[in-house]
Amino acid sequence: MKNFGRRRNMISGIMFLVIACISTSGWCSKIVYPWRSTTAIVKTGETFEVWFDADNGQTVNSIELKGPYNTVGTTFSVVTGDWEYDPLSGNRYNTRLKVTVPASAPADRYDLILKTTNGDALSSGAVKVVHQFKNDYYIMHFSDGHFYQNGHDTNTLMARKTAMIDIANIMDCEIIIETGDNMYNVRNHPEREDEYFLGIESDGIKGMSNANAATFLVPGDHDAHTANDWPQATVKVNSNFFNDYWGLQNHSFKYGNGRFMMLNNAWGVSKTSGKDHQYQTDDAISWLDGVGSGGNFFLTAGHVYDKMHEFINAEEPLDLVLAGDKHHVRNDNPFPFDDNSVEIAYIAASIRDHFEYNLFKVNNAKGTYIPVSGPTSVVSVLKSGNQDDRSTWESNLTIAYQSANDGSVSVNSATLVNHYNFSIEGAKVRFVVPKGLAYRVINGIITQEFDGDAFHIVDVRVDLGANSTTVVAIETGDLCPDDPDKETLGLCGCGVAEGTCPPLTLTVNSGSGDGDFLPFEQVIIIADTAPKGQEFDTWVINSGSPSIAFPVKHSTTMTVGSEPAEITATYKDLPKVNGATFVSQQIPALLQGETVTVSFTMKNTGTKIWTKDNHYLGSQSPQDNEIWG
Repeated sequence: MKNFGRRRNMISGIMFLVIACISTSGWCSKIVYPWRSTTAIVKTGETFEVWFDADNGQTVNSIELKGPYNTVGTTFSVVTGDWEYDPLSGNRYNTRLKVTVPASAPADRYDLILKTTNGDALSSGAVKVVHQFKNDYYIMHFSDGHFYQNGHDTNTLMARKTAMIDIANIMDCEIIIETGDNMYNVRNHPEREDEYFLGIESDGIKGMSNANAATFLVPGDHDAHTANDWPQATVKVNSNFFNDYWGLQNHSFKYGNGRFMMLNNAWGVSKTSGKDHQYQTDDAISWLDGVGSGGNFFLTAGHVYDKMHEFINAEEPLDLVLAGDKHHVRNDNPFPFDDNSVEIAYIAASIRDHFEYNLFKVNNAKGTYIPVSGPTSVVSVLKSGNQDDRSTWESNLTIAYQSANDGSVSVNSATLVNHYNFSIEGAKVRFVVPKGLAYRVINGIITQEFDGDAFHIVDVRVDLGANSTTVVAIETGDLCPDDPDKETLGLCGCGVAEGTCPPLTLTVNSGSGDGDFLPFEQVIIIADTAPKGQEFDTWVINSGSPSIAFPVKHSTTMTVGSEPAEITATYKDLPKVNGATFVSQQIPALLQGETVTVSFTMKNTGTKIWTKDNHYLGSQSPQDNEIWG
């Protein structure tokens, strides 16, 4: 069992400060959620909530999502009331907005803009719009930046985080989680908070809102009101401070079948009690029983690895726990999050002292995960160089464009170099090109294409092998050279005027997505849940000439082609393996030489069915010995 001692100098004295307005682009906008510590994740055609604290008489006239290259209008409904969002600070909001994202909106991360009678209210990078939840997706985890701490070069530390965000954007991570001790002395320098989330463009520094992933963070013990040390102020003052500068101190959210619970377990809690913060685990459990029900993958994140997680685990067994705080122990990952718990707690190295992050790949259908780099999940940013000298850095994962990727050229290429000893599935290349032309991509698959406000955007998916270099190219060209009226296939194909082709029937066996579609209309197909003891194998074409993007993926896209088509999802048997996890034990007090009955409970985590004849509880070292203790 891995445990750590803790020593803390307690400094008496409490300082109070009334903050009227702390940031030119932050809390003055009065958006409570989604804001800074939280991001709303929403599928196109669906809705998300906004919590807004409006001034007396202030109303919301319209809501926009502003992306890097386009603007999306939305529809919304309004409910007014009085809601407390943080019982420790007592802070409240009075307006709840239900926002619908158009089905046609491009997938991207957007700023949220409320256009009100008192001007615009802005939350940068507040909304991540997706077309569908990925079946396999990446989570990046880092922690303990300690920006602006005395004795450390903050520009270098911020550049380290920038490099991690660059890698996450190439990998097309869906979620980034940061587990506390983020920045010092924000209260006297509110501009630092803008830099933290928006970056410093003149110095090449990216902020959290520059990540394509949805980003979330929790408080650390140094993210506090007075002297960067939570014991020096009351829980109310600290909570109000965090609300003002960071947002919500706890939050639960969904991604597909994943259920994620962010906790503040850094201030005055213990291994046996959440104390003032116990309401957060109660909220999470209530959420799992309500809006968050139905998941198959359960993750908690907090600054500390062994506090409060167990209270949620008692109600819903956890799959993964993320934490920070212990700056240098990441190579011993994973840890137990409670006495006798399974070892599923991963601690991230501090950005202050190291140049590493943790990386996980989650399977949405199965509710399983793998630490991508190996058992510890630790991934180094640098292939070579001194982590304290930016001029020497050579990253393990890079992308470079042959020409400026700014919409000025119509022919370009991107070279992706992966020095990691693991492959990367579904890396993302975004080409920004002029409008009004037809484009084709070489060595990649177009996942979306749209006209932005000024440029045409082409997003491309490419798989990167371990220790590989991959070149993806985009070029213009007439895709229908024999058709004088068309340069692209459109929905009807070359030689057929748009709007004149009849729909064709697609039949999907053992899956969803069937119906009538135009020949080159993109269709999402999803295989049914595999029968017990089996897993998805591949899509089989029974008739017609459809084009299936990823036949070995249970959820993928396809086009019907020039004739009706029939496809079938097929399955294969799971490999039969043994696996077990300790759950609990009941051992009464006993005297030497006494014989008693004990009870052990184990969970079958393998795929073989346990039977009386073939499976039993035994001892090891040596096998079946009877000397215990």
